[in-house]
Amino acid sequence: MSGCRLIPRKKLKERYEQLWSAYPEALDSLLHLSCLKGYFVFEIAARLGCGRVIGIDIDDRDLNACCAVKEVLGSSAQFAKLHLYELADSINSFSGPFQTVLLINCYQYLHFGSSRFLACYLSNDGTFALRRRVRCGRIVFGNRTELSQLQRCCCAEAAQLLCKGDHNSDAIQAAAARRCNTAEFGRLGAYLSGPLMSPSERSTNELATKLCGVESVGS
Repeated sequence: MSGCRLIPRKKLKERYEQLWSAYPEALDSLLHLSCLKGYFVFEIAARLGCGRVIGIDIDDRDLNACCAVKEVLGSSAQFAKLHLYELADSINSFSGPFQTVLLINCYQYLHFGSSRFLACYLSNDGTFALRRRVRCGRIVFGNRTELSQLQRCCCAEAAQLLCKGDHNSDAIQAAAARRCNTAEFGRLGAYLSGPLMSPSERSTNELATKLCGVESVGS
């Protein structure tokens, strides 16, 4: 952070720029699941003047850092310590579902859990059903969707839970497609990324984006 601006490291800056083309042209509300230190939340709140921008996480250290940065920046961004299921059950307290939900590099932790995130969902259909309750537009999704890509801690959790069979690109894509229209738009770093669009959104918008040399159109 320099003065009252956030100065990201090169990789984080590149990731933010890659994600930019996946957002709706008129972005009016955004939820970032597992927001960590909140960079994407702060940038959207500052650059786009988005009406509602909220990041949720369950780690006190990350959330304390977000609150400290928010105070320095004077940002309108909001943060809350919530699990996904808790947010889904209280979504009306946040003025209803969000137009856009950012789900980046955390799906494996939601699925299998971790030392910091003891609760886990173990079901692609179950997690996408919860996400459907917190959004009214699209999910921007960029995650490790194959077991061979997962961090060691997630692989260890998967081995203990004996539920590795449904954590693969085909199974995750199929679960997403049962609840929304999907469109692949490239890769975020080394991993497949794509905005997952609700039927109502897709009926009124075409998506034509180029990311890391991969171009696709959902219509």
